[in-house]
Amino acid sequence: MALINYERETIVNFNDESKSAEIYTCNKALISRLDGYCEKFPELYKLVESDEESKTYSCPKRYVSIRKPKILTEEQKQKIRERFAKNKEN
Repeated sequence: MALINYERETIVNFNDESKSAEIYTCNKALISRLDGYCEKFPELYKLVESDEESKTYSCPKRYVSIRKPKILTEEQKQKIRERFAKNKEN
């Protein structure tokens, strides 16, 4: 039975003592990214469990990141647009 979008959750779990984090996800884009990391960096990223709807991975918790937002002014956004347009032409 397929999950509806509301049910497709991602859970990141770690504690202060452990050096690793567990990532449980049903998100297809995140599964694809983490599968790629498992192939490229098998010493760091491990597939722990898998079923037809979800996968669970293990990785060093130092790779789990929550960052502050980067809020750009309209002037900064315009400069970026101009740079992209210039690079696209070249």
